[in-house]
Amino acid sequence: MGYVGSMGITNALDTFFGCAASMKNYPNIHFLAVGDGDLRHKYAERFGRLPNLTLAPSVAKPVVSQMLAVCDLLYFSVFPSRVWNYGQSLNKLIEYMLAGKPVLASYSGFPSMINEANCGSFLPAGDKTALQNEIIRFSNMEQSEREEIGMRGRAWVLQNRSYEKLAIVTGK
Repeated sequence: MGYVGSMGITNALDTFFGCAASMKNYPNIHFLAVGDGDLRHKYAERFGRLPNLTLAPSVAKPVVSQMLAVCDLLYFSVFPSRVWNYGQSLNKLIEYMLAGKPVLASYSGFPSMINEANCGSFLPAGDKTALQNEIIRFSNMEQSEREEIGMRGRAWVLQNRSYEKLAIVTGK
């Protein structure tokens, strides 16, 4: 289960790290968090000794795709907010989908992209138990099934988020 990005207050990563702590006795599940930010030190102090967690510093942009490639699942989260009622278009989500990996999102807003591509799951923001259950569900799948789910996301982004397609939709 991977997260690559900033580790600040707006990234709502308490659920991710709390889930890693609650799953420390699952030998086949490992969490990877790559990045820096205001809260990285706090997370390292509190969770850095977990046997199922690797905390890595930020990497150069060209290396991000390599970090995403070593994961079976990718994760993003946000805090509940009315602003998400209108959807989201986070660069992180596009990058994750292009990596061809299933995406788990702790997100309580208007669902878009992941559900349209059928390439992962939206979970209630802040719900560690729902995240844990979904990680277990994905870990019980055959690798080929996870790969198929992830590749649906990649195909969807390439088909629906090209500059040509976006220009037509916006009427330019």
